[in-house]
Amino acid sequence: MPSTAVEVIAPAVVLRVQPVGDADVVAVLFCPERGRIDAFGRAVRSSRKRFEGAALQPFNEVEASIQPARKGGLPTVRGAAARAHLLGPSPTYAQLVAGSYLLEMAGQLCQPGHADPALYLWLITWTGACGRADAAALPLLLAAAELGALWVAGMLPELDRCARCGAAVAAQGAAWPAGGDGLACRACCPPGAPWLPGADLRAIDDAVRGADPDRVASVAAPTWALVSERARSQLHHALRGPLRTGQAVADTLRGASAAAGLAAP
Repeated sequence: MPSTAVEVIAPAVVLRVQPVGDADVVAVLFCPERGRIDAFGRAVRSSRKRFEGAALQPFNEVEASIQPARKGGLPTVRGAAARAHLLGPSPTYAQLVAGSYLLEMAGQLCQPGHADPALYLWLITWTGACGRADAAALPLLLAAAELGALWVAGMLPELDRCARCGAAVAAQGAAWPAGGDGLACRACCPPGAPWLPGADLRAIDDAVRGADPDRVASVAAPTWALVSERARSQLHHALRGPLRTGQAVADTLRGASAAAGLAAP
């Protein structure tokens, strides 16, 4: 006989909710110790007692009661209580777009049954930062978050040395050529490649590895535009497919690339 015990899963972030019929849903949760959990919620949209405060909504960090799956079906959410809303109580449209992009990225990077506290911390940190930022800062925060996702996935190139010869680049800066696997020092830099100042590289490294959103503001927008472009190219190999929210981010937050403002060495 399958177990009917109810397990309390906390914390967990609600990544996505798909309505089923008039009152039921399929909810996608991300738990740092359990990874991705796809679960069926019965009468979620009609039961205020078991799902207090509309807890099963994207961006909510929740404590959920989960009943194991039976006969190959989905686990069942028996109840949920909201602990926090990652974007805050009244997010703007731009903040919702940025946050949705991060939720979708986390949903592709996390795996069922696989603990990933580093990815969970990444999601909490950068989504919360988006909820505190104004519209002008959101493109920079997303660029930092994309680099942070690469770092969590073990795919971020070293930001303090040349990928070709290993020379340190923190002082003089470096280029990040298109299609390359990392930074290039002055001696290894292809002709015409845009140059990233050393101070910007150090600030980026601190922001990404230390998850310190405050360092984002000290980096020039052209640097972030270029780095974000390179990061998205590499993230393509880590994700299971294109992000549906990517076009909304491009339309709402990312105008024409500011990378043209970077000079060649």
